[in-house]
Amino acid sequence: MRHFRNLLVTLVALLGGMRLSADEVIRIMTGNITSGNLSSYDPGEGNRIFQGLHPDIALIQEMNVGVSPNKNTAATYRAWVTANFGSTFSYHVEPTITNGDIPNGIVSRYPIIAAGEWNDTTMTNRDYVWARINIPGDKDLWAVSVHISSGGGASQRDAEAGEIKSYIQSQVPAGDYLVLGGDFNTTSRTEACITTLSSVVVTTGPFPVDQAGDGDTNNGRGSPYDWVMPDTDLNAVKTTLVIGSNSFPNGLVFDSRLYTPLSAVAPILATDSNSTYPNGSMTNMQHMAVMRAFLIPVNAAPTIASAANTSSVETVTDPDLSVYEIVRSTSIGLSVLATDDAGEAALKYTWSKTAGTSSAVTFSATGTNAAKNCTATFHASGDYILTATAQDVPGLTVTSQVKVRVVQTAGSLTLNPPTATLAVNATQVFTATVSDQFNQPMTSPITWSANGGGTINSSGVFTATTAAGSPFVVTASSAGFSDTSGVTVTRAIATVSLSNLNQTYDGAPKPVTVSTTPAVQGVSILYAGSSTPPVNAGTYAVSATVVDANYQGTASGTLVIAADEWKLWKNTHFTAPEQAAGLAADGADPDADGFSNLAEYALGANPRLFTAPLTGLLDAGGFTITFTRPANLPGIHYAAEVSGDLTTWSPVPLEIITPGAVETVRASEPFGTAAMRCLRLRFERE
Repeated sequence: MRHFRNLLVTLVALLGGMRLSADEVIRIMTGNITSGNLSSYDPGEGNRIFQGLHPDIALIQEMNVGVSPNKNTAATYRAWVTANFGSTFSYHVEPTITNGDIPNGIVSRYPIIAAGEWNDTTMTNRDYVWARINIPGDKDLWAVSVHISSGGGASQRDAEAGEIKSYIQSQVPAGDYLVLGGDFNTTSRTEACITTLSSVVVTTGPFPVDQAGDGDTNNGRGSPYDWVMPDTDLNAVKTTLVIGSNSFPNGLVFDSRLYTPLSAVAPILATDSNSTYPNGSMTNMQHMAVMRAFLIPVNAAPTIASAANTSSVETVTDPDLSVYEIVRSTSIGLSVLATDDAGEAALKYTWSKTAGTSSAVTFSATGTNAAKNCTATFHASGDYILTATAQDVPGLTVTSQVKVRVVQTAGSLTLNPPTATLAVNATQVFTATVSDQFNQPMTSPITWSANGGGTINSSGVFTATTAAGSPFVVTASSAGFSDTSGVTVTRAIATVSLSNLNQTYDGAPKPVTVSTTPAVQGVSILYAGSSTPPVNAGTYAVSATVVDANYQGTASGTLVIAADEWKLWKNTHFTAPEQAAGLAADGADPDADGFSNLAEYALGANPRLFTAPLTGLLDAGGFTITFTRPANLPGIHYAAEVSGDLTTWSPVPLEIITPGAVETVRASEPFGTAAMRCLRLRFERE
């Protein structure tokens, strides 16, 4: 007995969409359609037949693929199945030991959930291969691929049939479907092996035929080598095989030499079922493919017992009569309930957002029976259609929908800036942002208030009016939420200006003049540290400081009280009794030199000494008087005047011709037409 390790390679197809209750047509094909000299599918004729007939399940003999060292590897088989059937097909093939093995295999559109080999005690290069396939409906399908001996004759074939019968009776559940197919090498429909198998499969007609009505399947078309045998249950649901516009009530024996139109089974070529090519080279294809169809009844889909609903107690009906359940938070409870012929506990519920706002919806549970009650979490406001899908074990579904309107609802309020510092009369703009339950800004009316320090308007503009009592609190409120900001009001800056800083001693106090912009309630003034304005001549540092609850500001300067130079001059040259006697009067001339005391002072002369009279210069240009004087002598005004009648006098400009501490000054009068011109100097106290 040969003992083989199971080689099971299964790829489960993902369904493109869940089916509702409907019967499923399954096309089952058997094919010992290798060609060439190596019992292999690599020459390609058999491959094209698989591709053109599109079986759902193929029972394959001599399933050799590839060449050494990649012959019959898992990767080679996977690539071959994908190329000739599709990437979603599953397969199982018995392992090979020697290059002479001709393994049986099964390829299926539906998931293979178990597979293995039953030992053929009469053959050394192959066994009987089986696969349990999860087809639609309530039953699994057991498929058995066999290749019964040709050289051992009818007796050996009958012995092999007896083994197959025993395996089926001992291992295949009576309630499942069964199909037995492959190359039986039988010379008639009544051979002993067929009779032996008739207790486990249906062996009677009507049988598949080609388009000419011939049911024989060997290359010479004289014997029924190849069979697709269903059990009684599967035979009861046999149906017409449809290929393109052709219908075959009992199934098809496919011969590419006879089939029309070949365009319906592309890429098959007319020569693919032939034993020789036109050039005479052998293909060794000795069998025709056989395919039958079965209409599998599918279980009933679940039904909705309680429609999809939310835990909301608020609804709204739109003008188009659509009813939405209102959600004002970020999540809501969901519920749905379905029934099924296999029991509700076997159902699984899947929730999804199938329409509405582009934002995703998160479900706390989905894809399980417990998901019939779950929580939906939203991430944005808007309208949503939530769909609950109840799915039974075979994959049938029923859906129920609930329309949800997530209403933007205030969830928080934030006031900015959180703190502010501003001076009296300044303004600060506060911004209140109301965020919805998803922390997104939303429009909501704001109520503003301030507990002091100023006023705030409906736009959130705070105007500071007083610093007393600072800090203050600004509050914004909306939709039951509020936030506060701290406001510190500082004293405003007032510009302080000092004037009247240059004064002359006269025995009275000499205060400076202070002005502010804007006007304030009080200013403190210090003169060299004292609040009392000084009297005596001198230089005094002055500081002015605003003393007001709402303003601040300072200024500094220097007060200069100038001495009375005229008085000092008189004190220098005259005693107090002389001054009291009038000797120091402005117009007095103590030394009788023709210059009064005021003229002596103006010219920097000594009233006690003779002062030479001023002389004029007469030249071709006119008449000029030149004199000297102390520069910048305070309290005196100099003037030069000209007259032609000693009554009417006109000013003449004074020109400094030699600057310095004692400067030389000139007054000039050009000659004119007048008969007489007089030029004089005049000194006046300011």
